[in-house]
Amino acid sequence: MAQLGIIATVIRLKEKKIGIIGAGIVGVMCACFLKREGYDVTLFDHQRPGSATSFGNSGIISPGAVVPIAMPGIIKNIPNWLFKSDAPLSMQWTSLPEYLPWMIRFLINSQESLARNNSSALSALNSESLDLLKPLLTEANLNNLVEQKGMLYVYKTEQEYQSDKLAIELRENTRFTCNHISGTELRELEPNISKQFSKGVFFPEVNHTLNPYKLVQQLTAYFLQLGGSYLSKKIVDITTTNEGRAQLTTDSQIIEQDLCVITAGIWSKKLVKRLGYKIPLVSHRGYHITVNDPAINLNTVICPSGYMATIVPMEMGIRIGGTVELTNMGKGFNHKRIRALLNNLKNTLPLINTDKMTTWMGDRPCTPDSLPIICRAPTHRSFLFAFGHGHQGVLSAPKTAQIITDLVIERKPRINMNLFDIQRFT
Repeated sequence: MAQLGIIATVIRLKEKKIGIIGAGIVGVMCACFLKREGYDVTLFDHQRPGSATSFGNSGIISPGAVVPIAMPGIIKNIPNWLFKSDAPLSMQWTSLPEYLPWMIRFLINSQESLARNNSSALSALNSESLDLLKPLLTEANLNNLVEQKGMLYVYKTEQEYQSDKLAIELRENTRFTCNHISGTELRELEPNISKQFSKGVFFPEVNHTLNPYKLVQQLTAYFLQLGGSYLSKKIVDITTTNEGRAQLTTDSQIIEQDLCVITAGIWSKKLVKRLGYKIPLVSHRGYHITVNDPAINLNTVICPSGYMATIVPMEMGIRIGGTVELTNMGKGFNHKRIRALLNNLKNTLPLINTDKMTTWMGDRPCTPDSLPIICRAPTHRSFLFAFGHGHQGVLSAPKTAQIITDLVIERKPRINMNLFDIQRFT
């Protein structure tokens, strides 16, 4: 009889209709995981899947990506960086009033003890990424979109290397292989890299996707193949019904779902505010350049010290992406950021041909501690949150999807949920 009760509970749960707002990599991954469990799942987004922030992602799947942006020593760089438009981290003066409360929290998180705690949380979130992603890629016949080429952190001077010691230590604390290499070994591994780099740290087990946009598109197609639904509508309001269901309002209709997962990136902030939650989520605007005919090949992903950017071989060519620009949503394209990225790319790969290139800008949703918000809403139990992944959307999406699936199934997630709960900001 007890077994029959359990079966009845499982059937009742899987009859639930689940809406997911936001079809970036996190939303689509959640949709796939939940659909594989047999739920009735609908994705809501007025844009094409993967066409917003996920489009510009560098696509790195590195379990060693455990270094938060707020690190000890960053406060010393703030005066020089903050209002310098081509610095790795910059802010527009007009954005200061909006960003000041967030910046205070950010600087508090740069204390070493908190940075180490945040790094441990990122490790817990990212260490299983590839193990969780591979079965889905195999099912969807998408293994050709991800490859293992490793990741190389490079330094020009011993001083640069020593100043990055804590970040290196945090990466080494993961269970993945880490090799310290000389300038000679560095150029054997990556012959096209500039001779100004004298030292490197290589993580051979790092994977990356060859096309982040195509990955989201193809995963969406697989989700639809499984029987999922996609509604190209903009959600303008959310609330709960008297019966406790999630009510979603589009520009033309009201839709009820048993549960709703908010995975709308930076736009999640406005949605959860409709439920009464105020969160320190801001846009870390990122930029990328994709060189379509670079005339050189890359053997690995490169992360030059001090640039806050990565250089990645992709099927479209070579992409450099990253940096952090703190500015109000809706501000125009800052071409100085692109010029800075281009200079960094040429300084790292002097032989690259940049005659044919495309540029991009996107608003990455970032919290002061670099940790996403993944939880059930405290007082609106039909809503679940999964946003704030910053530049690690592709990397963190698989574990995020597993956590959300656990919460929907009412199964205890295999991670300390307090680390990602929205209530850490109250």
